[in-house]
Amino acid sequence: MKRNLFYFLGLTLTMVLNSCSSDDAKQEQQNVILPKTISYQDLSDSEENYTSTISYNGDKIVNSTSTDGTKTVFTYTGNVITKTEDFENGELTDKILYTYESGKLKEKLNCEMISKDFPNGKYITKYVYVHDGTNVINYKTYNIDPTTQVETENIVGALTFQGLNLIQDIEYTNISKVSKSRDYKYDEKNNSHSKVLGFDLLLDPKYSRNNILEYSYSTNGAVNYIVTYSYIYNDNGFPVTQNYLGTDGIVKRIETIKY
Repeated sequence: MKRNLFYFLGLTLTMVLNSCSSDDAKQEQQNVILPKTISYQDLSDSEENYTSTISYNGDKIVNSTSTDGTKTVFTYTGNVITKTEDFENGELTDKILYTYESGKLKEKLNCEMISKDFPNGKYITKYVYVHDGTNVINYKTYNIDPTTQVETENIVGALTFQGLNLIQDIEYTNISKVSKSRDYKYDEKNNSHSKVLGFDLLLDPKYSRNNILEYSYSTNGAVNYIVTYSYIYNDNGFPVTQNYLGTDGIVKRIETIKY
């Protein structure tokens, strides 16, 4: 009888702990701050204005549907994003396939202008990344012929990170023999997408941990242009308004974010 009583008490305690653990996990997911809608306002052309509504499964992004007729669908394998698909008015136009190794992005296959004539995309670019344990990730890109699938090396480049922020993307193009550099400066606040699972592995400055304050583009060491951004934040340190300023310092576009 005592053995049965102890077994029952142990089973009950296990069930209670599992229930509490499950409830805590659900509560933690509910507390994750994720952008639900983003409205884009072009101050020079109102026809370019649209709003995107974003859906999630927990902290995994499912899709982003916009009032301009476009939609992006995300596919996960486990906890990493392995495919994105872009649609215009219901038709698949572009897709990106992601491959990982040891939890880091190894390859990205970018397929653009998908159609009946080019079911895998008219323009196909493969990115291959090499992680060596430092803050620099080297990469090469290859153009893939949509008919023959022959790969031609195009760009050799390097991504430099400071923490979880991409601060420089420098590349050398084999065809034009020109070096290009994209440099980024950030604030110390939360990026609106920083809590979306898997975005931090995509090596994209849009999904860095913090928000871009300045972006500069240079060729062969000479700065071509600089654009800046300003923000209004909520009490949790996430941006609710992003202002894009052109090279003349005047606001060109406004993004309004709701969580």
